[in-house]
Amino acid sequence: MNLDIALFPSRYYLGILKEDRTVALSKLEKITLLDNQYIVDWNANVFNGKIQSNSFEVSLSNKYYGKLCVFKGGIENKQVHIKILIKNIYKWIFIILW
Repeated sequence: MNLDIALFPSRYYLGILKEDRTVALSKLEKITLLDNQYIVDWNANVFNGKIQSNSFEVSLSNKYYGKLCVFKGGIENKQVHIKILIKNIYKWIFIILW
Protein backbone atom coordinates (compact mmCIF):
# COMPACT_ATOMS: atom_id res chain seq x y z
CA MET A 1 0.00 0.00 0.00
CA ASN A 2 1.63 3.20 -1.14
CA LEU A 3 -0.16 5.97 0.76
CA ASP A 4 2.70 8.36 0.19
CA ILE A 5 2.02 8.75 -3.52
CA ALA A 6 -1.77 8.69 -3.22
CA LEU A 7 -2.09 11.18 -0.36
CA PHE A 8 1.02 13.31 -0.68
CA PRO A 9 2.08 13.77 -4.30
CA SER A 10 5.09 15.94 -5.00
CA ARG A 11 4.58 18.91 -7.25
CA TYR A 12 7.07 19.66 -10.00
CA TYR A 13 7.37 23.00 -11.71
CA LEU A 14 9.56 24.15 -14.58
CA GLY A 15 10.23 27.80 -15.35
CA ILE A 16 12.39 30.04 -17.48
CA LEU A 17 14.57 32.73 -15.91
CA LYS A 18 14.40 36.26 -17.27
CA GLU A 19 17.79 37.10 -15.78
CA ASP A 20 21.13 35.45 -15.18
CA ARG A 21 21.35 32.41 -12.88
CA THR A 22 23.75 34.14 -10.51
CA VAL A 23 21.46 37.16 -10.15
CA ALA A 24 18.45 34.96 -9.39
CA LEU A 25 20.35 32.90 -6.80
CA SER A 26 21.76 36.02 -5.14
CA LYS A 27 18.25 37.48 -4.82
CA LEU A 28 17.06 34.22 -3.26
CA GLU A 29 20.08 34.19 -0.98
CA LYS A 30 19.28 37.71 0.28
CA ILE A 31 15.87 36.60 1.56
CA THR A 32 17.03 33.21 2.88
CA LEU A 33 18.36 32.58 6.37
CA LEU A 34 20.64 29.64 7.04
CA ASP A 35 19.06 26.67 8.83
CA ASN A 36 21.09 27.29 11.97
CA GLN A 37 20.30 31.02 12.28
CA TYR A 38 17.93 32.24 14.99
CA ILE A 39 14.77 33.91 13.69
CA VAL A 40 13.68 37.00 15.59
CA ASP A 41 10.76 38.11 13.40
CA TRP A 42 8.53 35.16 12.51
CA ASN A 43 6.36 37.39 10.33
CA ALA A 44 9.19 38.33 7.97
CA ASN A 45 8.70 36.99 4.48
CA VAL A 46 11.95 35.09 4.25
CA PHE A 47 13.02 31.51 3.73
CA ASN A 48 15.16 29.15 5.78
CA GLY A 49 17.47 26.79 4.01
CA LYS A 50 20.59 26.52 1.97
CA ILE A 51 21.60 27.95 -1.38
CA GLN A 52 24.38 26.40 -3.42
CA SER A 53 25.92 27.37 -6.75
CA ASN A 54 23.13 25.91 -8.89
CA SER A 55 20.63 24.38 -6.44
CA PHE A 56 18.59 25.33 -3.41
CA GLU A 57 16.52 23.75 -0.65
CA VAL A 58 14.35 26.21 1.28
CA SER A 59 11.24 26.31 3.43
CA LEU A 60 9.16 29.23 4.62
CA SER A 61 10.29 30.82 7.87
CA ASN A 62 6.73 31.10 9.15
CA LYS A 63 6.51 29.77 12.72
CA TYR A 64 3.51 27.51 12.17
CA TYR A 65 3.40 26.60 8.49
CA GLY A 66 7.03 27.03 7.53
CA LYS A 67 8.26 23.50 8.02
CA LEU A 68 5.21 21.88 6.44
CA CYS A 69 6.68 21.88 2.95
CA VAL A 70 10.11 22.18 1.40
CA PHE A 71 11.04 23.69 -1.95
CA LYS A 72 13.93 21.89 -3.66
CA GLY A 73 15.22 23.12 -6.95
CA GLY A 74 17.98 23.57 -9.38
CA ILE A 75 18.94 25.95 -12.14
CA GLU A 76 20.38 24.79 -15.46
CA ASN A 77 21.14 27.54 -17.98
CA LYS A 78 17.87 29.51 -18.01
CA GLN A 79 15.61 26.72 -16.73
CA VAL A 80 14.46 26.41 -13.12
CA HIS A 81 13.26 23.07 -11.75
CA ILE A 82 11.28 23.23 -8.49
CA LYS A 83 9.96 20.28 -6.50
CA ILE A 84 7.56 20.92 -3.59
CA LEU A 85 7.54 18.23 -0.89
CA ILE A 86 5.65 17.74 2.37
CA LYS A 87 7.97 16.87 5.25
CA ASN A 88 7.83 13.26 6.51
CA ILE A 89 6.79 14.08 10.08
CA TYR A 90 3.70 15.88 8.80
CA LYS A 91 2.92 12.98 6.48
CA TRP A 92 2.88 10.63 9.47
CA ILE A 93 0.73 13.00 11.50
CA PHE A 94 -1.76 13.31 8.64
CA ILE A 95 -1.85 9.53 8.15
CA ILE A 96 -2.49 8.95 11.86
CA LEU A 97 -5.25 11.58 11.91
CA TRP A 98 -6.75 10.21 8.70
